[in-house]
Amino acid sequence: MIGSYHNIFRVGAAVQDLGYWILNDIVWRKTNPMPNFRGTRFTNAHETLIWASKGEKAKYHFNYRAMKTLNDELQMRSDWEFPTCGGTERLKKNGTKVHPTQKPEALLYRILLACTEPGDVVLDPFFGTGTTGAVAKRLGRRWIGIERETDYIDAATDRIAAALPLDESALATMQSPRGQPKVAFGTLVENAYLIPGAVLTDAKGRFRATVRADGSAQRLRRDRIDPQTRRHAPGRTRLQRLDLLAPRRRRRRQTDRYPAPDVSAGDAAVTDTGIAKGTAADDDRRQRRVVRRRRAPASTPRSGRSPRCWRSRSAAASSPRAPRASA
Repeated sequence: MIGSYHNIFRVGAAVQDLGYWILNDIVWRKTNPMPNFRGTRFTNAHETLIWASKGEKAKYHFNYRAMKTLNDELQMRSDWEFPTCGGTERLKKNGTKVHPTQKPEALLYRILLACTEPGDVVLDPFFGTGTTGAVAKRLGRRWIGIERETDYIDAATDRIAAALPLDESALATMQSPRGQPKVAFGTLVENAYLIPGAVLTDAKGRFRATVRADGSAQRLRRDRIDPQTRRHAPGRTRLQRLDLLAPRRRRRRQTDRYPAPDVSAGDAAVTDTGIAKGTAADDDRRQRRVVRRRRAPASTPRSGRSPRCWRSRSAAASSPRAPRASA
């Protein structure tokens, strides 16, 4: 239903009294409205559309994905901008307009594309010059129009006869993941597309599952797969993997924290293993860096335990630690 301020509020109240449930009220904002020549009111630059279902819990159809694609991958808003009907689209007879409030076909195109599918029946009780019928024919929808004015009926008949329907392949629209056709998982097993015992995994290899004979899937733990037999072999648990990787990570952290000193030809000696040992001055500089980083915490932890014992500068100076060689 669409109308201006003259009747849309009465229509909305009557629709609610009949038990219909209003889903949205959409504002058609006209980009080229008729001005108010007297200058006594605001320019009437919009009309209101009411989209309602038969009840609060009644099912209705909404092509959400098609509307999002039509709006440049953004959710379609409830305020639409369209110009009023004009140009070659406006029906005229002897230089005068056939209908004073002829609606643009772009507006009906969006309405029918949003809430109907090819083959559905569209009812227009105020058919006018047949804009709804012409757009419905283009989109492959069936239509029923009700009109009492003879001039409007003749204009609508000629207009709809001249309208060309779109190709069936062009009527396909983008579907949401919920609306796409689905196949039961058990059907794939019955038709041997999947063999019981096959292992399924996601794209990143985070999850694995084994297909059962009844079409169900059993999730497997993160075990490694033997490359030769292509079967699951018992792998290490998470704690075991962490224990094996801990020394490697510790060495990497130590290397980043204590970079190798600049060694010249006269200040260092290179052993057979390729490890360069710095001079005493380099050892003292690294030792001071270690003591500076190991400062006592500012406050006692919340658990009430005493903070970890840290070596003071005097203790570090009295018993210096042996410098660690960096690779």
